[in-house]
Parts: sequence; structure tokens; C-alpha cells
Amino acid sequence: MVDVSTQPALFYPCCGDDLHTPIELFAPFVHEFWFADLHFFTGEQPDRIPHLLHDIRWTLLDIQITRWDVEMTETGDPKPGEVAPILRSEYYEDFSTGDVIAVHRRKGYAVSALHKHISQLGVFFYRGDNWQKNHGSGLLWNTPHRTNHWGHIDDVLDWLVDGGLYVTDGSNCIRTKNPYAPLAQFRDQYIGIEAVQLAQPFETDRARFECVGYAGHRYGPTLIWQVWKKHG
Repeated sequence: MVDVSTQPALFYPCCGDDLHTPIELFAPFVHEFWFADLHFFTGEQPDRIPHLLHDIRWTLLDIQITRWDVEMTETGDPKPGEVAPILRSEYYEDFSTGDVIAVHRRKGYAVSALHKHISQLGVFFYRGDNWQKNHGSGLLWNTPHRTNHWGHIDDVLDWLVDGGLYVTDGSNCIRTKNPYAPLAQFRDQYIGIEAVQLAQPFETDRARFECVGYAGHRYGPTLIWQVWKKHG
């Protein structure tokens, strides 16, 4: 099996069943996809569900399933709630190029998935979420650490490679006193790909964001931002 774990990965926290679009868009550039959600495999056995990619382009090579007894934080302590994580990894070969990709679905805390499994992040993908925990994750991924201590944009930027992509519809972006508020400027608007031309570059004390593409609509246009990190 080709080891793809040393290459920059795509990470999509709190993704629900929104799995195919990120793979279709970024498989030419990313060989490892991490999807994290607490509700994966609810009411079903992870070894009995259909594999994701059925297009003739992809040949399924292998499926691996890993289980843990309890979710552990990056400090090694059990996190309240004691979720028992499950990881299903599917490996595919691209018929036309011979490239191998890994598609991971991890039931458990998204922040733990980022800290435990990803060494380099090439694409952060996040949309269709809200902070009402009965309908969403309640995690403010598009909000800085100072107002949000578990799942935040500062954490993502620590992992994201320079020139990496930040893809979002502006979900869970608190707009007051948030330097990343431009990520949510078209939230709840139905303007489609036109948003790419309307979105202006912006800078924070950590990085410069430049809109370079469109990834469909969810709670607004899902925009692809290229991120150039500031050093020093």
C-alpha cells in the first residue's frame, strides 16, 4: 500500500454526509482525505456500509477499520463524553493516473482527529454547520481562539501549509471583533459563483486570504481561499 500520510491532507470537520464534493474537487491535488463527525456509523456497522467511490475511475484497494475504547485529548486525558472513536479508511487507485488516495471517516471529536492524525494540512474544508448543538456541531471553526477554545481557526492555521486552501461557506463565524469575518460576508446569500469576483482579499495578523475559486453552495457560496501565512 502506498503511504500517503506524508503528503498534505484535506480535513473536513463536522461534515455530516457531505463527502463526495471535496473528493471530486481535490483528488487531483490531495491524496489523503479526513472526514470527522460524531454521528458517523450511527445505527450501522462500519464494516458493512458501502464504500464511497463507485465511479469507474476508482478501484477499491483496501478497507481498514480501527477502534478505540475512549476518545483521548492531545494531552492524553479522556475528553468528557467518553466517545469511543471508530476510523474507517478506504484506499483507492485512480485508473487513469495510478495515484492512490486514502479516504478516512472518523467517528469522534473533530479536534482530536486534526491533532492525532494530520501532520500537514493542505486543504481545510468546512461548511453547512451552525452553533446550535441540536442541529450542528456548536464548534466555531471560523472564529479565533480568544473567543473559542475548542475547534477554532487559529488551530487550523497552525496546521495549514503556506499557500494552502481554506474552503468555507462562513459557517460558525462570529462576525463581531473577528478579523476573519470576511469569510462569512456572503452567508445566507444566493449569489453563486459571482461571489468569487466580489470577495476581496483580506489580511489578519497571521495570514493573507485571497479568494481563488468556488465549491458550490451550502449556507451561502462555498469559497476557496488561498492562505499565505505571515512569518516572524
